[in-house]
Amino acid sequence: MLRDISARNIEQSITTLASFGTRHTLSSQTDPNRGIGAATNWVFDQFSRYAADSNGRLTVERQTFIQTPGPRNPEPVAVTNVIATLHGSQPESADRIYLVSGHLDSRCTNVLDFTCDAPGADDDASGVAAVLELARVMSKHSFDATIKFVAFSGEEQGLFGSTFFANQAAAAHMNIAGMFSNDIVGSSLGMNGVRDRRNLRVFAQGPWANETPQEAAIRRTMGGENDSPPRQLARFVREAAQAAVPHMNVWIISGATASCAERTTDRSSTTATRASG
Repeated sequence: MLRDISARNIEQSITTLASFGTRHTLSSQTDPNRGIGAATNWVFDQFSRYAADSNGRLTVERQTFIQTPGPRNPEPVAVTNVIATLHGSQPESADRIYLVSGHLDSRCTNVLDFTCDAPGADDDASGVAAVLELARVMSKHSFDATIKFVAFSGEEQGLFGSTFFANQAAAAHMNIAGMFSNDIVGSSLGMNGVRDRRNLRVFAQGPWANETPQEAAIRRTMGGENDSPPRQLARFVREAAQAAVPHMNVWIISGATASCAERTTDRSSTTATRASG
């Protein structure tokens, strides 16, 4: 699968997403060339292409809802997540789900300005492009568990899309075992002017902020001050990466992340990490 990953495909996806001018949540949903609607349709079409070649393994859907007015959306707005589901092949584990996501929307400095150019090549066309390429490659294979590739919308306005997804998942008692949120990936040039092509940061949340005093006491007793399901998942990522791509270095960053998986009700079974270049 690593050999099948195409840097050219990823670059072309980023270029296409940036070409829509803006992907602001409040931008046009009907213009065929500019705005969030055109970008959403394009991502849906890409996933659909991969689904057509997957022998039924991959299915695609739009998850649309109306976001009520708030500080960053003065009027009600339709928000659409695009979800491609690679169905697990084993009945005993197909209900175990892993999420791989990026956010489709972009913004200018003024978060309410939906007419300005906001190509968002890094934030977060890069993440969506990575998700698309993973879906293309992985849909050619079968996996025991289910993988959902998701392009969330409304992230810049307040995590609209991921919050809705998480609430729906919790209501359905969805067994989300892990999540990778790809937000600004592959950016090798830092704000300090240093270019680094060999390091990948994986942000992994620590112990849950709302754990009970009893849970915290047990964790300290067991020596788990730096332990949590997301950090264990991140350690696995680092181990797998060192074996498969030894010239790359994975740095585990111990920090909190805002992700939809964190909002699910079953804290014990949910892990979330965030990848960044």
